Amino acid sequence: MSLRNFKTVLAGGALAAVLAISAVGAGLAGALSSSEYKNWKQYGSSWSQMHLGTSSETVARSGCAVTSAAILMVQSGSVTDSDFTPGTIVSYLNAHGGFTSSGCIDWNKLSGYAPDFVYCGRYALSGSQADKARAIEDFLNDGFYVIANVKNGGHFVAVDSVSGQNVTMMDPGRSEEHT
Repeated sequence: MSLRNFKTVLAGGALAAVLAISAVGAGLAGALSSSEYKNWKQYGSSWSQMHLGTSSETVARSGCAVTSAAILMVQSGSVTDSDFTPGTIVSYLNAHGGFTSSGCIDWNKLSGYAPDFVYCGRYALSGSQADKARAIEDFLNDGFYVIANVKNGGHFVAVDSVSGQNVTMMDPGRSEEHT
């Protein structure tokens, strides 16, 4: 899939939107030493009651996108601060106009905090579950980090891996830990 194609296509449908993010110099070099970040949740954490910009939305209620982004920022090695959390990036985005008035994230603002973490665009997936899984796997194999927009556009999750038709996601909105 060429970058040109997925930069211009908009999202839609269950597991139909992929936000592709490129990280230059990927690797966990000094970032959180454990995989604890894979289990970050938007609720029940120190950052949960933080507001998303000037909106009334909080991380607990509507922070799946920014929490997924924080997860992938660590996984990619784009952040190396051992104190980094989703709250860190929410604070940064709040100070730099990174949310709309309704609390939606401005994906392009993430690279202001981590210059190597670059938003590359959206790609609408179509076809069977196998086709969608294969397309996501292609993005991962091409060195992109993927945030999938699922539940008919109502939720964001960080993609960890693909095996066959199975897409393993790090879901900041589920109580279960990443497996």
